[in-house]
Amino acid sequence: GGQGDDTLAGGSGNDRLDGGTGNDRLDGGTGNDTLTGGQGDDTLAGESGNDRLDGGTGNDRLTGGAGNDSLDGSTGNDRLDGGDGNDTLTGGAGNDTLDGGAGNDRLDGGDGRDTLTGGDGDDTLDGGAGNDRLTGGDGDDTLTGGAGNDRLDGGAGYDTLTGGDGNDTFEGGAGGGVAYGGPGNDTYVTTGGAKDVFFGGSGRDRVIGVIEADDEIDLDGPDAPPA
Repeated sequence: GGQGDDTLAGGSGNDRLDGGTGNDRLDGGTGNDTLTGGQGDDTLAGESGNDRLDGGTGNDRLTGGAGNDSLDGSTGNDRLDGGDGNDTLTGGAGNDTLDGGAGNDRLDGGDGRDTLTGGDGDDTLDGGAGNDRLTGGDGDDTLTGGAGNDRLDGGAGYDTLTGGDGNDTFEGGAGGGVAYGGPGNDTYVTTGGAKDVFFGGSGRDRVIGVIEADDEIDLDGPDAPPA
């Protein structure tokens, strides 16, 4: 693309599009495409195919579309939408928003205050450093807050939640599951009608809500799942 605000369309085939400097719009079309935004606030759309999208510097919008896509926001406050398929989303530096969409997706927020949503499928979410918000959505999901004061919500499905360092807040969700508070002063919010399992780990932890007969609460339990 070079300098300036460019619009690049790949069409059919396996294409390589590079926006260069400027606020660019890149559309891969059909095929397994590689899109690089470069400098500036760019908009990248992979469309169909197994695509690789890299936003580069700036506040970028990346949409994978159909296929098993890889999206990397790099630096800046980016928004990544995986779409259909088993996608890998990496926020990088900045305050990013990641949405896996349909499929069994892997989301990594990286540094910053990030918001991660798994969507449909059995997803793996890692907030990374910063005060993050993670929501599993449908499916049996694995959520890890990482460093920072994070909020983890499993959603539907049987989920595994691990807070990591920091003062974290957990909601197991309607499907139940197990939560590990880890180091820090953590809070677990019970879900009526679902079996809540919470291991507080190190720190001064608390439970909010009604503890039902089949719930398992151990405020001094392990910090993380067994290796």
